[in-house]
Amino acid sequence: MEYLKCFNKVTPRINITYKCNMFSYCKYCYSKEELKKYPNDMKIKDFLRLIQWFKEAYQIENVVFLGGESISHPEFKKFGEILNSENVGCFLFTNGCFSKEKLEIIKNINAFHTVFLHFEPAFLNNKLLRKKFLKNLEELTKVKKIVFRYNTGDPKFDFSELIELSKKYNASIAYSFTSPTINRDIEYVKLNNLKKYVPQLIKFLEETEKNGIDVLDKRPLPLCIFDQDELNKYLKNGMIRSDCCFGSVCVNPDLSLIASPTLTNIITSPPENKNDLIKKVNLLQNKVDNLKWNTPTILKCKNCSRWKNHECQGGCTVYKVVK
Repeated sequence: MEYLKCFNKVTPRINITYKCNMFSYCKYCYSKEELKKYPNDMKIKDFLRLIQWFKEAYQIENVVFLGGESISHPEFKKFGEILNSENVGCFLFTNGCFSKEKLEIIKNINAFHTVFLHFEPAFLNNKLLRKKFLKNLEELTKVKKIVFRYNTGDPKFDFSELIELSKKYNASIAYSFTSPTINRDIEYVKLNNLKKYVPQLIKFLEETEKNGIDVLDKRPLPLCIFDQDELNKYLKNGMIRSDCCFGSVCVNPDLSLIASPTLTNIITSPPENKNDLIKKVNLLQNKVDNLKWNTPTILKCKNCSRWKNHECQGGCTVYKVVK
């Protein structure tokens, strides 16, 4: 999956807005709390400066648009036009429930080469939203690469429709299990319960492999929940991952930098220029590396050779900072 390359170098994940039209559906979302801190959308002039700094400093080829719902930004089209003019591609994350006008913007701007559509049963069970989602999917798949972004907190998660749609539209899947958030109390999968998720996960991976569907483990999992045969088969090509946040840096609407979407407490002020950006990205990365390799997620990490050898960070880094 092309998206995996983002983790091997600096690829900014940008929140041009934290606003979203689906807050009532995704109970695990962190953006609702972030919107209280960042109620204003990113300014076009700030975005242009930001892209030029990242290009000069890191020769970026792509950015990631997170959110919130980026498409809800009133000047969304201008952001795409800037990416086009700067020859920078974009992995666009969206819930897929947008208007025909916004659909045409995505279709006609080459920078938006890959669209991550949020596959959330809570809003897909709504007939009107489902119709809009499937209609947009049908149109986008003609001109864009499609990845379904799937998150679950259910150890018996039903993946049948996800497989069906992926086959029909030649789409990939990026999956994860609900992790904690720093600023919001949500129901998340406890680390000591992750083992319960393995049987269904293996069935899911077997089914995707049988159908030739590319799969990405979006959040790292502790390797100790798997047996060696499972790791031998799936610890490849990102199907199961134990490490992430390589080159990770996220940008808030005011241009302040955070280490990742969930590590909102590791933050800098907005950079003032290219050199200041480099300094602050290095600061974030050093803090994340220290968190990953000097702070055990669970007690048995201390005696684990995989953790000591920097092969497994013990699950998503947010578990290390949320008690």
